[in-house]
Amino acid sequence: MPTRTDVLSLLRHVRRRLDGDVSLEALAARSGWSSFHFHRAFRRVVGETPKAYTQRLRLDRAAARLA
Repeated sequence: MPTRTDVLSLLRHVRRRLDGDVSLEALAARSGWSSFHFHRAFRRVVGETPKAYTQRLRLDRAAARLA
């Protein structure tokens, strides 16, 4: 079972590579877990899905650039 530390490490990875491939499949492959298992663990730790998390980060970044 993935630990909170494992998921937090992936969160840092996502923040550094928002313009790259941060799809569910890519993140699951990086973690070594199945897409299904990764999605459930991510949502349990973060409180939102990987897609919602990346969209929120991209929108926050875009809003900061506009300001």
